[in-house]
Amino acid sequence: MVIEKFNFSGRELPSHLGYGILDETSVRYENSTITANYVLDCDGSTVHKVIWNKSRCELKTELHSEPCRTNLSTDLNKALTSGFLVNDFSQDLVFDFLMNRASELGNIYIQKPDPKEKGRQFIIFYPAGLLLSFRLPLPVRTQQYISFSETIKNSGQISFFRERNVLLLLADKELNVRIKPLVLAEFIVPLAFMTSAAKSFNESGIINPSKQYRLMIADSYHAETTLLQTFPGIEKHSFFAIYFAECTEDKYPELTKLFMESLIGLRDNLIQKEDKTITTDNQPPSDVDGFFNEKTYEWEGVDYPEPPQRERESWVSVTQDLKTEELEIPYYDSNLLLWIHKSFAYKHCDGFWLFKYDLFSPDFHSLQLREGNFSCISIADFTKSIGCGNYTTIKFEISDNNKAIYSFRGFTQMENGVIEAIKFMRSLSRFTDWKDYDAMK
Repeated sequence: MVIEKFNFSGRELPSHLGYGILDETSVRYENSTITANYVLDCDGSTVHKVIWNKSRCELKTELHSEPCRTNLSTDLNKALTSGFLVNDFSQDLVFDFLMNRASELGNIYIQKPDPKEKGRQFIIFYPAGLLLSFRLPLPVRTQQYISFSETIKNSGQISFFRERNVLLLLADKELNVRIKPLVLAEFIVPLAFMTSAAKSFNESGIINPSKQYRLMIADSYHAETTLLQTFPGIEKHSFFAIYFAECTEDKYPELTKLFMESLIGLRDNLIQKEDKTITTDNQPPSDVDGFFNEKTYEWEGVDYPEPPQRERESWVSVTQDLKTEELEIPYYDSNLLLWIHKSFAYKHCDGFWLFKYDLFSPDFHSLQLREGNFSCISIADFTKSIGCGNYTTIKFEISDNNKAIYSFRGFTQMENGVIEAIKFMRSLSRFTDWKDYDAMK
């Protein structure tokens, strides 16, 4: 891949840098100082600003005019690499934005680099920052794929890396598993071209939401060290996995067992966050001087000798006619309206405990309840001790298009309270905002 550069007395500006592509119209060379902007390929907004004199280079990173970080060093190479080495990509606003823009194209799975505290390992490249591995499962080498491979040779963004034999594991919603050999085509893409490269795959037709195979994007170092990875599928095959090695048929039972065990981790991948889901009984011990730390997922306090049960996640399916069913493992079905994912949190200092709800579409995309100009931004069971008993109800917060937030208490709890929230949201469709709602009550 050829990298064109602007050279100013030995100081060179690459055509792409980290998250951005050089905006040639922004380049200035005055009083021995180079200034230049690098922009996002998806919307043209500035993501890096370079101010580089003879003794110091300043690299500013921002997202839509919001500052993210500033790195200083003796030259541009060191400013970029030092900033990327200490950056936590799992909490990086720019990476999240690019990831969302790419995944919106459909049937694309993007794996974020590990958080800093997990002892992550990756390689920083100059000027790319990160090199991404685009991995495309191929049941057959179609003419469509061959034409696409020829087209990208002159793109300057996507480089063909290799094709290798892997195994595809398919599981239906009853978790019956089939295994078949597959070819995996791998491409290397600089970070700055993640969204435009994903768009190229999408426009070629070799990936789209109707196909069961997903384009997988990961940091090239992580992709090389991953042996088996599991993904959400479609209605016919609820889950599938890629085993990145060859395996004889006598080892298939062991591989199937490994796949089934990996489905536990899949539920974390589906909701694209690193939270652990905690469930317990709805009657925590009384007179406890302790609290639940939502960052460490542990109960803290000297008077709390045993934590409550945390044995399983809780998923609730909601059908189109608003009927519910609680399940341990989610599946895809065209009759589903949404999934409810319940997680427990106990706050002793405030005297209450609650179940929080995350909502997902039938194909496991995170969603909010929306109706016209209103969005439901949170739903939770609210339980408080009153005398010798407990008072439990549903609490949901709703925002209008002016960002004004109203809180409401329903008359039921658990998943029935979510149904109540859905019905209430639908009743708001005829109002423009909360002022209009107040006037019409």
